[in-house]
Amino acid sequence: MRLTILICLFLKLIWSCEAAKACTSCPNSATLELKNCSLNATMAQMLVNCSGVEVLHTELVVLPTVHLSGQLKVLKVESCNTTAVIINPTGSYKMEKFTVEKNNLRTLPRNLNVLKKLRKLILASNLIECIDMGEFIGLSHLEEINLSDNRIIQICSSPFDPPVLPNLDRVYLQRNNLTLLNLENWKTPNVKLMYLNNNELSIVHKLASSLPKLESLYIYGNPLNCEWWETLRAEIENPCTFSPNKQETCDEKAQPLKNLINQIEASSKIPSTNNDQCHFNSSKSLTQIKAQVEQLQQQVASLGGTPSGHHPTKETIVQLHQSCLGQQGRLREIVHEMGSPSRTNLKPRTDCRCGLKAQARLFQRQLEQQMAMFGEKFRGMV
Repeated sequence: MRLTILICLFLKLIWSCEAAKACTSCPNSATLELKNCSLNATMAQMLVNCSGVEVLHTELVVLPTVHLSGQLKVLKVESCNTTAVIINPTGSYKMEKFTVEKNNLRTLPRNLNVLKKLRKLILASNLIECIDMGEFIGLSHLEEINLSDNRIIQICSSPFDPPVLPNLDRVYLQRNNLTLLNLENWKTPNVKLMYLNNNELSIVHKLASSLPKLESLYIYGNPLNCEWWETLRAEIENPCTFSPNKQETCDEKAQPLKNLINQIEASSKIPSTNNDQCHFNSSKSLTQIKAQVEQLQQQVASLGGTPSGHHPTKETIVQLHQSCLGQQGRLREIVHEMGSPSRTNLKPRTDCRCGLKAQARLFQRQLEQQMAMFGEKFRGMV
């Protein structure tokens, strides 16, 4: 412990005097551990960005915002008063294990799906209220999601653009505020372990069919619907271990199972009337996305040459390409805002955001595919 403190004090002295050297004096080690150090946020972030450091563990260091660096493979930020993680959507990352726990995150970090090599995502003990499974699209290597001890009320997954997570086998959602959970659009066929204990769950819709390889289910501490609970035990064909010591209890006076199923299915549908406040507010952003997609598609198409066979100059290609990239960034901002209750003034319980946001993501992905094709065609000129 004394050695760690001395190292921290030494690093503080170095960075106080030589911060301008931009990490040239970083520790000559692939692993860096900072615990209970009196570094300010700027110094701590500079250490996060040190070249050569692949494993970083910070604990009890003031770090309100973490700017993720590309060389890190393992990051653990614990009890650092962190409220935001910045991930560059155009960056390249080696991150395999990403842990931000016992902090103050209120939403999933934006652009998580850029971390293509991610295997473990641990965001336990934060203040997260709403989860959109669409944020995990592209994380095909993901093995573990730990969102325990948050304030999660809603987890939604839209049929328009569901994430495919073939390697996911462990899900931790215990000690949240979930009341109903729908797994119908979860593409997670290999989940073996799921913790749902100590929520407010009545049913978990489509659990057996969505998790065919489930081996252990912890669901005690919930007011389960008795009819659903008996049905679930009959539906799970493979040997499955339930909560230890048969701690599950069910509510004999709960709503009829049919009513609960109708409720959860209705909440997953996209509203069709303009009178619905959620649809009205979110559709404004969706209209903006449609307009941007059309504009960008026209710009990209214009780079393919004129009917007479004359091709644009290199300067024109570079200018239009930069314009497209700038508008793409704004498009990502709009998609993110559609899922943020604080920005749209929508309650986290409102499921309609997920369907509209999924449509927006489809537009976004179509555009990005077209931009990629453009990049191949004019490689070396932009």
